[in-house]
Amino acid sequence: MVLSFFAHLSFLSAAIPFLFGFFRWKNLTRDLKLIVLLAALSLAADSVSLFLATHKMNTWPVSNVYLLIQSVLLFYVLSKHHSLLVKGIFYACITFGVINFLFLQGPRTFDSYTTYLTGVILICTALYFFYVLMKELPAERVQSLPLFWIAIAVLVYYGGTIFVFLFNNYILTQLTKQHPSMWVVHNVINTSKNMLFFIALWVSAQQDSTPDKKNTQ
Repeated sequence: MVLSFFAHLSFLSAAIPFLFGFFRWKNLTRDLKLIVLLAALSLAADSVSLFLATHKMNTWPVSNVYLLIQSVLLFYVLSKHHSLLVKGIFYACITFGVINFLFLQGPRTFDSYTTYLTGVILICTALYFFYVLMKELPAERVQSLPLFWIAIAVLVYYGGTIFVFLFNNYILTQLTKQHPSMWVVHNVINTSKNMLFFIALWVSAQQDSTPDKKNTQ
């Protein structure tokens, strides 16, 4: 019952930034449109996963594909200041993830290698974003920048789930009864990420409603 509640909570939380962004689509920057797209993909992936789980079918193919797409979109949004070398390393990891999904670990098991690699890179990307933000200070109140909240979402999600997934296999084999609790934690973290995405969109809407706003994107 508890597991089902948090699974549906995580699913519904993605609808909030999606619907809000959908009705403001024309006013959004390209980066924020990608966040709305990510929320839509999250809704689709969660819908399919919930259907498969209800029918006791393997959900990892859907989750693995979604995690790859999510990491690409978030890296693209936050990596404007990265060198070509860093970008090349990241997309090399994504290429490896596709190969791993198709031929190595396979689609029906958790793609741990790619998740850990991209998770670490995205955490570093978010931290570097904050470094550049503090150095350049494009706005007096950095919390008024939508990308500020997106970077926090990346830190919250990947900082939390990288440890959850790290112990996934151990819990699955050694602590079977505790394994559902892992997904409760993951769904809470995922819900927090979606709410931070909504805040980013809300901040953008507040700027649009201010006549003398400055372009801080």
